[in-house]
Amino acid sequence: MNKTMRNFSVIGSYENTKQNFGYLVDDYEYSLVIDENLNYGFTLEYQKNEVRVHLFYDYRDNEFYFFLIRGINTKYPNDHDFENIKPFYELFEKYDRSLNIYSIQPSDDDYEGALKQNAILLRKYGDSVLRGLEWI
Repeated sequence: MNKTMRNFSVIGSYENTKQNFGYLVDDYEYSLVIDENLNYGFTLEYQKNEVRVHLFYDYRDNEFYFFLIRGINTKYPNDHDFENIKPFYELFEKYDRSLNIYSIQPSDDDYEGALKQNAILLRKYGDSVLRGLEWI
């Protein structure tokens, strides 16, 4: 098996994610309702009223699973609810059609850049969704 080695470490990625998305608590008054750091990845979920921001990073696959979820009782994961569970990319693409999906996923060379890109774009394009004023 010839797997490419990562040129970055996942050590600190959990703390970096909490820091990059800290504005959800500071500026939007979200609460951190799920905070799990396991050996295969971590999950952070923020909630305010009927909106949830679900962040999961899979260490093994080196992939972000970042979703916006409408409804506190909406089951996640749920492969059939495309109305209430939206990946970040769907929101971002609504405003920027030139955005490349790979630019918001970590590469073997860069975790930090993709993380920051997600945090910046969510704040830029998701303000009214985060405030509960509209949905995607």
